[in-house]
Amino acid sequence: MTFRGNTKTTPERAHDFALLRAAEIALSNKCTHFAVISAIAGDNGTAGMMINSSFIAKKKPEVSLSVRIYPAKPAGDSLEAAYVRKSIRAKYQMPE
Repeated sequence: MTFRGNTKTTPERAHDFALLRAAEIALSNKCTHFAVISAIAGDNGTAGMMINSSFIAKKKPEVSLSVRIYPAKPAGDSLEAAYVRKSIRAKYQMPE
């Protein structure tokens, strides 16, 4: 899955929202855990504006995750989907 932010999105927020989406997908598939198999962070372009004859550019962060979802806690590293969802929603003061 990929989260693409805008010029006001921080890289940290883009990463958090990609994890939130992974948690929501796991939960919607009745899975309790997920593992991030790979992650790629970068930007999806640049936007900018002219201020006092100067071009001010800001990057738009992008995070792509490959995840594996599990119906129960697997052996090895994984994240608990409900905890990830609750923590990130609380961090950004999003309603449950």
